[in-house]
Amino acid sequence: MRVGTIDRDGATFRLHVHVIADGDPEAEELLCFRDRLRADPALVAEYVTSKQAALASGPTDNVAYNRAKEPFIRGLIANQPDTV
Repeated sequence: MRVGTIDRDGATFRLHVHVIADGDPEAEELLCFRDRLRADPALVAEYVTSKQAALASGPTDNVAYNRAKEPFIRGLIANQPDTV
């Protein structure tokens, strides 16, 4: 994971980037996760609720926040359809 910023057209944007080798099974899982969110607004709403609950649990750093929302992500990845 890499974090940083980029300046574009007078605005600064924060970046949070995961770098995974092409062909790595984790990359395929995360792309399927992304594609399912893009295709299903109700699923996005569930993910937002999961992220809000993670924040409400009081994480003190990014690792704690990620652990708090991990059950939702892992559950969705574990139940990937054969085709997206």
